[in-house]
Amino acid sequence: MQSRMEYLKVAPFAIDRTEVTRSLYAACVASGRCAPRGDLYPWDLLSSLPMTDVSWREARERMAFRHALRRDA
Repeated sequence: MQSRMEYLKVAPFAIDRTEVTRSLYAACVASGRCAPRGDLYPWDLLSSLPMTDVSWREARERMAFRHALRRDA
């Protein structure tokens, strides 16, 4: 069976080079730029584990926070 090639147009988007760590997400929440979540704990400020189960809204908030950090550096 021969497959047919299809093209899909994708809207522009941003992506980080590295995954979002729990510590970066916790810092975003502490700054007030990201919404608090019930699964973040004080020790997450030191965690290099990836953040999981992130909604589209949470991802956008975190990206805005990350870009603000880069701009201010």
